[in-house]
Amino acid sequence: MPELPGAGVKQNIGPGHPGSRLLSGFALICAGLSGSTGVVMSAVAAHAIQEELISTAANMLLFHAGAFVAIGAYSALRRSFVLALGFFLLAIGCTLFSGDLLLRALAGMRAFPNAAPIGGSAMILGWTAVFFAGLAHLFRR
Repeated sequence: MPELPGAGVKQNIGPGHPGSRLLSGFALICAGLSGSTGVVMSAVAAHAIQEELISTAANMLLFHAGAFVAIGAYSALRRSFVLALGFFLLAIGCTLFSGDLLLRALAGMRAFPNAAPIGGSAMILGWTAVFFAGLAHLFRR
């Protein structure tokens, strides 16, 4: 009987892989938290405390919620260290950036010095990692 293409080759693909489940789960948790928090913050910015910082933080959370869903969906199918790194940089960056803006708007204080710029830099690095994960996927044999 002829051997199937790829038979005997270990592949990092499939929904059952523990690393895939872990990243996918965390990504979807972040998507849910980012999305729900972003909607609540948008409502607060529109109806209660009309503060531009809250609106900016809400937009950042809502924008990244979709990215977290996409990362979760892709990671359920294929493991990628670079994509995992991108996810964690995006999640940490989004938390630092939005959290610092929210603290400034509601409490008049910062999380810590330069929290928002550090968060923004982490998001830039995270998106760059997602870019490289896409390149790796495109050129993977």
